[in-house]
Amino acid sequence: MTSIKAKATQQTDEQALGGVLSELVHAAVVKKEQEYWKHTETDIEYEGKKITLPGDPAPMAIDDAITALKRKQKDENQEVDVFELVDAFPLDGAVAFVKALKHLYGWANSIPTPGFFGPENPKMITVQTGLNTSVQVPWGQFQVPGVENPIAVDATRTENGPAFVIQGTVRKKEQRVIKQIAELTREILKKESIYRGKAVRLKVDRDGNLKLRGEPQFIDTSSAKPQDLIMSRDIEEQIETSLLTPIKHTQACIDNGIPLNRGILLEGKYGTGKTMTAMMTGQTCEQNDWTFILLDNVKGLKDALLFAQRYQPAVVFAEDVDRIADNRNESGNDLLNTIDGALTKSAKVITCLTTNYVEKIHNAMLRPGRLDAVISVTPPDGEAVSRLLRLYARDLIAPDVTLREVGDHLQGQIPATIREVVERSKLAMLSGGRDSLVESDLLIAAKGMTRHLELLNGKPEDSTTDEEKFGQLFVKLASGGNIEEEAIGIKQAVRGAKDDVQHQIAHETVEIKNIQTKTAKNAKQMAGQVDEIHENVV
Repeated sequence: MTSIKAKATQQTDEQALGGVLSELVHAAVVKKEQEYWKHTETDIEYEGKKITLPGDPAPMAIDDAITALKRKQKDENQEVDVFELVDAFPLDGAVAFVKALKHLYGWANSIPTPGFFGPENPKMITVQTGLNTSVQVPWGQFQVPGVENPIAVDATRTENGPAFVIQGTVRKKEQRVIKQIAELTREILKKESIYRGKAVRLKVDRDGNLKLRGEPQFIDTSSAKPQDLIMSRDIEEQIETSLLTPIKHTQACIDNGIPLNRGILLEGKYGTGKTMTAMMTGQTCEQNDWTFILLDNVKGLKDALLFAQRYQPAVVFAEDVDRIADNRNESGNDLLNTIDGALTKSAKVITCLTTNYVEKIHNAMLRPGRLDAVISVTPPDGEAVSRLLRLYARDLIAPDVTLREVGDHLQGQIPATIREVVERSKLAMLSGGRDSLVESDLLIAAKGMTRHLELLNGKPEDSTTDEEKFGQLFVKLASGGNIEEEAIGIKQAVRGAKDDVQHQIAHETVEIKNIQTKTAKNAKQMAGQVDEIHENVV
């Protein structure tokens, strides 16, 4: 009986001890949970009309809430540097930025910029937004509601080319305002870019770099007429298929797995229609929401391709690529690396290059796979000549007049020559007392230009060096041949070269004397000016 009582007492004591331990553990947990809010930050949300405090893992004490709010207040008043990069050409970004400010605040005013000699007045720059259209936008520092310090806009250079940037020093709590402006600027650029879907000409510096705030010039393609671009039929078909079809049927190309990142080379002698092809391509681009970029210096191809990638789908048209793709130096390799590395594989950018001297192009560029098409733009054949004659004569040639003979006579001549034949044939028409042209008028004019055409085309230059000529003489001498004529020719060439050198020396001597005279005169004038300034000062 006693053991039973003892056992019961022991159980009661254990239960009591367990309860005490449980209470201690609970108190420790509660204390730890209460301590949690003394060292933990929480986000602040603005919602409803009540001040709501967190209750997990434990209700936050009011004193802890006040402390947390003070810490948050101190943190949000901390100044930070912001740098919002907008991936757009700087002037395009500036126009969109001003639109964003007007949308958010109803205005866009810049403020004076601090300078060494005092505040500088706000800058207003004129930005061309299209043919014969422009807007003025402020550039520099801006004051916006909700931000204590001014923010600034500027241009910077990135791996994607010149870009627009919004920057400044603001408080942490104001960062969301800058971010909102930047995001709206980006959204406006997607829908209202001043360059996307337009035809523009890019200008670069002597090193081929696109200037940070250099302004692209809009191109008027309205004067380009498809019917005026006349070449031999097979060349027209190649241009239509390789260059224009992807522009006109973009979605069909995508649906059929045809890459729109393409490279095309137009090669041919001067005056065969490559530049007119550029204008026609520009017009086709604008009609189909493609951006057309005409590059004024092929050295700037990399920056032009990066510009195109921003405003794709786009065509980059660069003339005279042989100027930097010469086989005799490393610039050809540089050009290949530019074409390969500047664009992503999925880019919708057609690169169209032209050359008058295809023999100078680096061999690696001409390999199939490097370029999608190499189109030889040769002078027109007889059938194309007939069409050009009717184009230039307009209504002066009746539809039933055959032009086969004059077409055969002029085939291989550039369009400018054919136009001149039409102009000269009008004299024969007037001489015959007629008001329309017949084939004989054109044929007379064409034959009358025979010598003119020979001079225009020129004779092939003798590229044989003097050493090679002497070698040929020794070969003839050793074989018993008569070298008298060759010797006379070389003697005449040497005499001519001597005369040229003497003439050049005499010319340069006169130039040096003129420079010396001009320098002495300028020095005398400067001395007089110095004396006059000295007298005034004294």
